[in-house]
Amino acid sequence: MESYDILVVGCGLSGVVIAKRFASQNKKVLVIDKRNHIGGNVYDYVDGYTNILMNMYGAHLFHTNSDRI
Repeated sequence: MESYDILVVGCGLSGVVIAKRFASQNKKVLVIDKRNHIGGNVYDYVDGYTNILMNMYGAHLFHTNSDRI
């Protein structure tokens, strides 16, 4: 049985960032998630038929209070 320094539950944006930061400090990190990929709802993949980068869970919408944007 392996041992780990850090357990990260959920590998959406926050989970992958914190896992990367700990790993860059030479910590042994285990990441678990119910999905079989990282990135949560902003996961992208290349469609095998069209070779186009697609959004698995729909368009990524980022909100801002800026009228210009």
